[in-house]
Amino acid sequence: MLKMFRLKQVISTILLVCCLCANGFAAGFQDLTASPLEEAVTAASEIGILSGYDGNFRPDDLITREEIAKIITLAQGGEAIYDALPFDDVSAERWGYGYIGYCNQHGIMQGVSDTEFQPDAPVTREAFVKMLMDAMGYAVMVGIETTPAAYYSAAVTHLPSLTVRAIPKRTANLTRGEAAELLYTALHLPMLVADDSNGLFIDYVISDGSNGTALVTLYTKYFQ
Repeated sequence: MLKMFRLKQVISTILLVCCLCANGFAAGFQDLTASPLEEAVTAASEIGILSGYDGNFRPDDLITREEIAKIITLAQGGEAIYDALPFDDVSAERWGYGYIGYCNQHGIMQGVSDTEFQPDAPVTREAFVKMLMDAMGYAVMVGIETTPAAYYSAAVTHLPSLTVRAIPKRTANLTRGEAAELLYTALHLPMLVADDSNGLFIDYVISDGSNGTALVTLYTKYFQ
């Protein structure tokens, strides 16, 4: 009986490892071996945010609006929403339909027109930084101007690590590898959280673990 139990344990372990390898987690991505991106991509793939294509990550491919919708949805603990969308170019059969639905419903990503989303279009660095800052609660630091350029300028002051690894132009389109680096950085930066403990007004505190605050990041809030 004990031997049978141990045999079942071994079989379960083998099946688990096989499943992990099939999903690209345990085995990693073939085109990232010894790459400086490997740590960032592996960490984000292990918590389900990033995925590859047939064992490769394709870091040099431009990332699309549909892929970004998935990243932002999952990075802030969201779930796919399958309500009807007004976009003629986003069919219900698209793999990212629910993620686009989440981002559209929460005002994170809008269409390029009332009827067009352009899911396969690229995304600029400053546009992605804007979405990451929204997810981290930093919108209140930007002010009344809500353009990606305004967010990026605020990031230079408040979250410089999101801007130091500059690509040639902040308005240039992001690759999947560059997006993975930004995501990995953002996951471990302190969030800006509301504090109404004084009972008079709401204050906003950078939750970096100093001055009696707890360390709160996207990673600690949604993935630990």
